[in-house]
Amino acid sequence: MNNKKSKIFYSGEAYRKNQKVNSQVGFEIYNSNNPKDDFEIIYNSAKIFQKEIGKRGNISIGNIKLFESLLRQLDLPQRWKSRILYLKNNSKYLNEILNRLATNQDLDEKNIELDKKLYLKMKKLNPNNIIANRKVKDILQRFEQKIYIQPRPKNGKKTVQIIKSFLKIKCPIQKAPFILNNFFKKNKLNIKVSNEFFPVKKNKIGNLKVYFNSNELPAVEIYDGMLFSIKPASMKNKQSIIGGRFDSLSQSIGLRKINAVGAAINLDK
Repeated sequence: MNNKKSKIFYSGEAYRKNQKVNSQVGFEIYNSNNPKDDFEIIYNSAKIFQKEIGKRGNISIGNIKLFESLLRQLDLPQRWKSRILYLKNNSKYLNEILNRLATNQDLDEKNIELDKKLYLKMKKLNPNNIIANRKVKDILQRFEQKIYIQPRPKNGKKTVQIIKSFLKIKCPIQKAPFILNNFFKKNKLNIKVSNEFFPVKKNKIGNLKVYFNSNELPAVEIYDGMLFSIKPASMKNKQSIIGGRFDSLSQSIGLRKINAVGAAINLDK
């Protein structure tokens, strides 16, 4: 087992879930346990960006753990927290689930009452009977979890307002701890962001402006902590660099935990 820090780079084609093939170059640090490695990846990404893609642009930095901490503090049943976290990589479905939580528009009270009547009837059946390829006891357990144990919260609208307000926070990186702490305090959330939380402390690296963006959520599922993107100022140029922490990736494929941080340059124009 090798626990020594190592740096690698690669180039080639990357396949996404949408079957699109991207040509990219990447560089990563493995067995990385030092926040300075995050800065090294971002700083080197900025230098490469300005040399190969554009002299001006924006670095957007976020952190998934902040979003997770926010959800843990909210008055939400665990099944809703899990759904929101699961959908964080897809902005379209994330907005849909938040709107459903806020408006109850997907609920039909008549159907709920009918379901309750069916539930009472099924309580009298053998729990091991099979209905629609599922055991009666499993159907009853899911219904109890949904309606009785973890019902939809009554303050869903307020909860969604907090989540959506958080996801709108964008500011120069130097102001981020102050603005975030004020937001958490205002909403009575026990979360504190220190001045050392972000790997970049200054608002510029070269000619690139550095922002904190709470809505910097990954389009891919590998990242689980700090993440960032660098995009050109010109909308005509589609090239970009994305990166971040993926400390849990190795465990998800059955290996030991290997803390890692890296970035990839999208070469497609």
